[in-house]
Amino acid sequence: MLVGQSFISGLVASVLIRPDTVGDAWIIAMPVAVLTLGASLVLSFFMPALDKGVVRMARWWRR
Repeated sequence: MLVGQSFISGLVASVLIRPDTVGDAWIIAMPVAVLTLGASLVLSFFMPALDKGVVRMARWWRR
């Protein structure tokens, strides 16, 4: 889903700015889509630890 979102937004942005740059949008959108996918996978890997850290910080803050 994230790859498709980045890819489609790159294509739509290039068509709205200059319709003759659709070919360039493929070059721009694909690396952005791959980087977005990688970032989301890394974030999902660390999310349980981040969630526990936020809960600990909230408990500490309440004291």
